Amino acid sequence: MLARSIVVLGSALVLSGPTAAGQPGTAPSRPEETYRQVAVEFGRAVEAANADAAAARIDYDAMLDTAMEGIDAPQAVREGFQRGVKRGVKNAGFTAEVIHAAEKGARYTLLRVLRIGGEGRALFRMIFTEGGVAYHDLVIGMSRDGKVRIKDVYVYYSGERLSQILRRAYIAVAADANKGLLDRLSGWESDYVKNLPVLKKMTESYKAGQHREVLKAYLQLPDSLKKDKSFLVIRVQAAQALGDERYAAAMEDFRRYYPDDPCLDLLGIDVYAIRKDYARALASIDRLDRSLGGDPYLSVLRAGMLLRQGNPASARKAALGAIGAEPDLVDGYWTMVTISLEEKAFDDTLKWLKVLRDRFDLAFQDLTTVPEYAEFVRSPQYQAWRKIENRAR
Repeated sequence: MLARSIVVLGSALVLSGPTAAGQPGTAPSRPEETYRQVAVEFGRAVEAANADAAAARIDYDAMLDTAMEGIDAPQAVREGFQRGVKRGVKNAGFTAEVIHAAEKGARYTLLRVLRIGGEGRALFRMIFTEGGVAYHDLVIGMSRDGKVRIKDVYVYYSGERLSQILRRAYIAVAADANKGLLDRLSGWESDYVKNLPVLKKMTESYKAGQHREVLKAYLQLPDSLKKDKSFLVIRVQAAQALGDERYAAAMEDFRRYYPDDPCLDLLGIDVYAIRKDYARALASIDRLDRSLGGDPYLSVLRAGMLLRQGNPASARKAALGAIGAEPDLVDGYWTMVTISLEEKAFDDTLKWLKVLRDRFDLAFQDLTTVPEYAEFVRSPQYQAWRKIENRAR
């Protein structure tokens, strides 16, 4: 969950309102339409917090085939690993995480579907209720049973596909069951098995918030693992809690090894915002926007940064651009409210509150209880707002 530092005022005010819903699909006649239908069905299942329907759209056999390819282990170990992954779908892993977020009110939106070669790619955005955004790039193709399903997922937060995450887990399981496996591995995979105790210490320290221990473990790794994206991400996240010098060094290494990776920009937005380095935060947003092929929500984040930077005119332009590009993106309207309050343009505050109320069928808290609205509450425009609210009741 990233980019949570720029949060508009709306989350604290809304009492009720509709949730997002997928659009009904139609019978596909081309591959692109088939890919879109699968993506829409998956998104609809997530929004409905229907774990069974969501899992049914994912081809875990294909993902496991990719994860386990070329790694020897006893048949019982292979089958046990496969059963464990499939059994854990509802309680752990990607599907469980997005379903859990949806149950808490996160909005899952299909941004676009493309055909690349012989497979489909569907880009989803998840906006969390507590602030923050994540992106999932779904790989869609034909399964062995002749059905079109999701065969893998690239998670922007971790910068890798789910099959890569599963492969690391399987290598560890296979190495424990097959003591001769290490002799047949080479390169990164050999180093990974040899350093499993150090990596376990590193991940356990990270989960416990022991940031110095994370960096100590990282420094014990061979170069092949120090350059691995998944461990670099953990290093960056631990380093940001230990001061600018360590964080800058971690970011520099990540950028050197993966200069164009959007994962780093997604990580960077929050960190730079917390440090009030809005220029770098804006640069991260711009790069991520280009990597994604465009997302109006990033214009909402851009507007928040520009407002903090003391540039309300540019912030307003960015927020209006987000609304124009995605009229149902409620965050853009909340940002306009925030800008109007900052500028004490209370006619605009009244205007955008009315738009939010009418367009999104929202019910509001008593604005007199929200500190950010104190000056608005003392204005004539607030009296007009009260009349509107009273008529609604």
